[in-house]
Amino acid sequence: MRKIGRRGGDLDLTPLLDVIFIILMVVMCNQTLLTKESKAETADMRKELDACVAENIAVKDQLSAMENEEDIISYVTLSASYDSDNPRIRHFKLIRNNETEIEDIVIIPEKEDEAFKRVEEELDTFVAEWKDKPVLIVLDKDQILYRDYQKLDEYLSKLHEKYNNIFRTDK
Repeated sequence: MRKIGRRGGDLDLTPLLDVIFIILMVVMCNQTLLTKESKAETADMRKELDACVAENIAVKDQLSAMENEEDIISYVTLSASYDSDNPRIRHFKLIRNNETEIEDIVIIPEKEDEAFKRVEEELDTFVAEWKDKPVLIVLDKDQILYRDYQKLDEYLSKLHEKYNNIFRTDK
């Protein structure tokens, strides 16, 4: 392709067109490769999604086969309160899944160590009873004294080291 310039000289645009077509071919080939990679990634992601859906369906089937939540998880709530007549006396209540009270342990300053020993024994017994299933321990810390909270926190850490099925949360 030739074009006549102002001074009458010829300007050859053919090499410029060749370069543009070469760049166009490179871009098209690159786009084709990217498209093939994207399709392969999409296929892999589809396989993973199908596997997850199948697993989800299996888990839902297992959950629907269970009669109640105690087949899945067991939990105990520790709550503390004060005696309305004597604020030095504290009550620790251990409450199971179905709202049944396991124990109401009275803590008086003179026998505090014995009371905490009973709390530890009750918790240990409860967790040992459910050692094959996850156990959630909920510590209701609204009315608990800080020193009592620290003792319970320390004991729950030891209990967690002893059993690997314990999960804990503070309310």
